[in-house]
Amino acid sequence: MTVLPHLTVLSATVPEAKKLLDAVGDTPVDYPQGMGDVMAMGNKLRGLGPKYIIIKREMLDESSEEDEKGRAMTTLHYVLCGGGEPKMSASRCENEQRVFGVSYSIPGK
Repeated sequence: MTVLPHLTVLSATVPEAKKLLDAVGDTPVDYPQGMGDVMAMGNKLRGLGPKYIIIKREMLDESSEEDEKGRAMTTLHYVLCGGGEPKMSASRCENEQRVFGVSYSIPGK
């Protein structure tokens, strides 16, 4: 973990951020129950040296009230920690195969 103090930006998924925190702490970190917990994880990671932390959380929604065709959707939450209060953003994309990890291959429109 000696590389962390030398990073300007660290981008991780929630499981990756948890593994990093588990590796440097005395006790394992609980898996986040909400976005407030994800923001807390980002702030803890900032304490290890990186200037900015981006954490992505992916949630598969079986269907959406906004989607009249009943298609499966994925909601991507992004948390940015650094330089002030944490910021959160979210976006949705179609996920017809209902697979986790769709955020790595979001098709262009």
